This record gives sequence, structure tokens and C-alpha cells, in this order.
Amino acid sequence: MIVPPCISICKTDPVTGYCYGCGRSEDEKKIWKDIKTLDSWKKKNLKEMCKLIGVDSLEFLSIDGLYRAMGHEKRNKLYPQYTDHCFTGDYPIEPSSDLKENSENQLSLLTSRSS
Repeated sequence: MIVPPCISICKTDPVTGYCYGCGRSEDEKKIWKDIKTLDSWKKKNLKEMCKLIGVDSLEFLSIDGLYRAMGHEKRNKLYPQYTDHCFTGDYPIEPSSDLKENSENQLSLLTSRSS
């Protein structure tokens, strides 16, 4: 069984419609996650992706597989050895752009030009 590489934290290129992480379209990601999808379809899809990005082969590593490839036994879940939150979704703090009641405590780095 070929496991889908997606961990559902995708960012899609607005021009091509492909995910920056795995290079697949929205429809392809849905098909990959469907438990009824055959490995033969997945292999064909991988070949199409190889052709699209101009490579001979393409494989997806698990996070632990990535760490083993980098010479580590496994990923340290409390203190990851690398900045891998874009792959794991495991951010050190909750990402937020909403300042809510703390907005007056934020220091602006934007200044007006003095004459």
C-alpha cells in the first residue's frame, strides 16, 4: 500500500493550483486519501508528477524517515532538531495574525519619514 504524503497543512500555488509541499492538485489529494484508491493509480500519478517536475523518480519520506536520512535516530518531539513545523504542523506556538486585545501592546516597526 502506498501511503499518501499529505498531512493536511497544504499551501497551494495560486497560479498552478499545485500544493507547494507535494506538487499535487486538490483533486489528486482527495483521490490519494480515498481508501478505495488503488496503488496502480497512485503509481501512475507519481509518474505523471515526475514528468511534470522533470525528474526520474519521486518518493515521499515520513518525518522520522527524513530525520534518519539526516543522521538522527528519530525526531525529538519536544525539541525538534530542525525547523520542521511546515511539514508537521507542530508549531512551537500557535500561529496567529489576530492581535485581539493585545493590539495596543504591539510595537510598530513602521515609522513615518521625518522632514
